[in-house]
Amino acid sequence: MILESLLYFGGGAFTLLLMFWIGEPIRFRLFPSEDSDNHKLQVFYSIISGFIVVITSWSVVQTFGKTINILFVGIYLFNAVQNKFKPKYKWKWFEKDLQIVFFVFVLTSLLFVLVAPLASIENDLIYYAKISEFLSITGFENWYHAYAEKLSVFRGVTPYHYFELWLANIVVEMTGIPGVLVLLHYVYPMLLSLALYGASGLIKQNVNKSRLKEPIIIILLSLITIELVAHLYVPSGWYVYMNPWLRPNFIIYVLFLIPVLDQIRQRNTVQAMVVSMPLAIVSITNAPSVFVTLMVLFVCSLFRNQCSKSITSFLILFVSMSVCSIGFYKIFGIDISVLMGRESNSLTMIYKTISLWKSILLTIADILINISVLLFVLYGIGKILASKVAIPWQHIGFGALLTLSGLLCFQAAPYIDNAYQFVYLGFVALWITWVIYFTEVFHHLGRYSQITYMLCLLALSAMSVKDRLNINLSEKSLARMHLKRSQYTESKIIEAEHLILHKKYLHGGYLMNRKESEQMAPKMKHALTYTPQNKLAYLSKGLFLEPLVAPEILYCDRNQSYSKAKAFNYLLPFYKSYRPGRDYLKSYVKKSGIQFIIDTSSELVALDAFFSRSHF
Repeated sequence: MILESLLYFGGGAFTLLLMFWIGEPIRFRLFPSEDSDNHKLQVFYSIISGFIVVITSWSVVQTFGKTINILFVGIYLFNAVQNKFKPKYKWKWFEKDLQIVFFVFVLTSLLFVLVAPLASIENDLIYYAKISEFLSITGFENWYHAYAEKLSVFRGVTPYHYFELWLANIVVEMTGIPGVLVLLHYVYPMLLSLALYGASGLIKQNVNKSRLKEPIIIILLSLITIELVAHLYVPSGWYVYMNPWLRPNFIIYVLFLIPVLDQIRQRNTVQAMVVSMPLAIVSITNAPSVFVTLMVLFVCSLFRNQCSKSITSFLILFVSMSVCSIGFYKIFGIDISVLMGRESNSLTMIYKTISLWKSILLTIADILINISVLLFVLYGIGKILASKVAIPWQHIGFGALLTLSGLLCFQAAPYIDNAYQFVYLGFVALWITWVIYFTEVFHHLGRYSQITYMLCLLALSAMSVKDRLNINLSEKSLARMHLKRSQYTESKIIEAEHLILHKKYLHGGYLMNRKESEQMAPKMKHALTYTPQNKLAYLSKGLFLEPLVAPEILYCDRNQSYSKAKAFNYLLPFYKSYRPGRDYLKSYVKKSGIQFIIDTSSELVALDAFFSRSHF
């Protein structure tokens, strides 16, 4: 397992260096910055530009051009026309600052090995992994993974966050490693280390007292600490998740927020608006809050009569990108409302939303009060610790505007599935702003105060991860380590390895008894996003588990609503022509090409052995 981890680190380190080589010549066209003296940010922009070039090129080839990433070309061309300056460029094979990125990559890689992801997040990660594994197979940016390959009704593009999933797809296709391992031990640690490095570039460099010259360690500890603080402050609720340590898919938010915060720091409003556009490309859930925020900033800029020519150019870019995005999903998309069981009647949705006006206003007020109280407390702490450090009001204002925009969009359309995620980008913007601010505060403290500060962060970080810490480095593989964390016994792992280890794109089926079904939450009956024993994905690339559970068992609780699960599941061939009995199951398994079955006792069973059992 240690050797396996080292291979992931070696691959990631080489990738970062390669992205630097690719991105260095073009970074000023994607992320023009007047702060050329900030060496860290320039290196950061080179690496992230390299990722954009590689991921966009790969996705264009794999989808024959049907990828939302192609909008990056429009941003590149816009900057090429608008920014006439030609910075002097001298190719370098290595930058000294890359050593810092590699060092942080070691720390983050180690943390992703030692600290188990939250159980709920792990299910999401496995789902993300399935999507990444099937991107090249289907040729669509599509969240239906194996179903899109097997059933034509699921083919087409669907809006999601594909940027990091395409990066995982490249590695999966080149190595055959299961996608969930690629995400957890290659993509997320590498991008997180880059995000921490970029965030450190936003910190002012006029620090004299600190012996710890590199602020990245403080940022990393703050990242882990906020997990505990957030849960203490808001014990429950969807808005507790604000940082990428709790939600690794938020890492991509931080990466693309850094250029925006950089431009705001330079008081370049128009360019900040331009570099905000990629946020809507890398994740569609960012689009509502980003577009509303940009419209507000655009109107404010018009009233202030600032840079009229630049504002006009930005308006052309904004309208073009919006039209292209909508047109892309309209032309190549599929009818999501039908497939996911959503309310398709717009008038009905509007009527229901208006009828909830009291709860909508209460939700908005509750969240805004919580955020305001937290900001006020943080403001007081910062002033007490280091009164000379300026509060980043512009960054806070931008984060607050993103939060309010996302919140209003969510409350305007509460019946849209996952609309609550519209506000996450604003939360992440506020989170990274305060982490950077308190890192500056740390550097302005005296030596003993810094020691105390550091010990507090270490203690809080240890408290945050203690329940998920796993220091068993003697396992044969990372896959085995993850399965044992999920309570798989040695005998179960051996049985699973015998049937599926190193095999690709296996098609299995699963059954469950009534007792097991009663213990599953209704939303978990939706076969797209969760299946029993889904953690076997650690052993096999493209593992697909199809439900073979009788409807009367799957939907056993008459007091529960299964509308969304049924809307999807009944489009599957097994349920479309379902008939009770062993003969139907046997004929369907033979016809569909299912290779193994997980039976009601959660054992992996070869087909011959399963159908020879008399108890079924």
